[in-house]
Amino acid sequence: MAQLNAPQANYFNLQSIDGGVVYGKLPYKLADNQSPDMCNLLLDQKLLCKRRGVEAVYDGGAGSIAAVYPDFAGACWYASGNSLFALDYTAKTVTAKYTALSGTGHGTFFAYGTKLYYKSASDFLAIEPSGTVAPVTGYVPLILISCDPATGSGTENEALNRISAGFRVRYTSTGTVSTLKLPKALLPLDATAVAVDISGTAKAETTDFTVNRETGVLTVVGTAWPAGTNHITVTAYHTDAESAASIAGCHVAMPYGGDAAGLTGGTRIFFAGNAQTQNTVYYSGLLDPTYWPDNGFILIGQSDAAVTAFGKQYDLLYVFTARSLHSVQY
Repeated sequence: MAQLNAPQANYFNLQSIDGGVVYGKLPYKLADNQSPDMCNLLLDQKLLCKRRGVEAVYDGGAGSIAAVYPDFAGACWYASGNSLFALDYTAKTVTAKYTALSGTGHGTFFAYGTKLYYKSASDFLAIEPSGTVAPVTGYVPLILISCDPATGSGTENEALNRISAGFRVRYTSTGTVSTLKLPKALLPLDATAVAVDISGTAKAETTDFTVNRETGVLTVVGTAWPAGTNHITVTAYHTDAESAASIAGCHVAMPYGGDAAGLTGGTRIFFAGNAQTQNTVYYSGLLDPTYWPDNGFILIGQSDAAVTAFGKQYDLLYVFTARSLHSVQY
């Protein structure tokens, strides 16, 4: 009877190359799992694959690169020397967009809302989709409402803003008083002109009222401030240098917060890295990078353990310090 013989099987073994590429030895001296030449190749699940290459698109600048953001408004943004630059990927051209950086140390870019922001220990800048760059202007908080004209006391509303000297106070008047007194804790006032709004009508200092910057008393030009409830809003300015420096000195930044924020979003911005307040993390107002409440901070670990970086995983914000790792959640 005829017989069929099965063909002999051929076996192939994939040579392990987990030893990587070695340039410091002659090829014949390499181990079996090493290679003398592997440009643009990587090992992916035991298979050789071509990796993405690297192309030099720009060589120059006034100093080392302090921070890079890969893609905003069609360009790669980076800080170098005293300038912010935008690299157009298509044209491969570099344009200096801002040339007045105060410092050259480490910085951080972060995108929030429709803008890109840059934060270093000397600068806090906002970059518009159009490519224009300008220092961030702080929100002016309404700190007190229903204030008594005679004492300046009232109902607390919003906290002072660390990055703004401005504050607003709202008064209720009986129509019989000619003076308004500002809170004593915010005196003396800066030289910036005080503004008054009465039910939507702007009043000017000197023309409509006078100001004593030492006592905080506003005196109306005329008989009396008009009667009404929470209808007189005073905007004045008092600089707290220490409070302003707490945010100005930060160079580590990251958006975080909110159930659906994910790894890229967040309802607040978190700052750290100030050399004078090493273990302090500051956070912004809700959905507002221009508002940094003076009560918005967290102390992390020991006072001499500087916060060096942030990271996010799931719904946690991880805070890295010089010697430990912490997490924040809200």
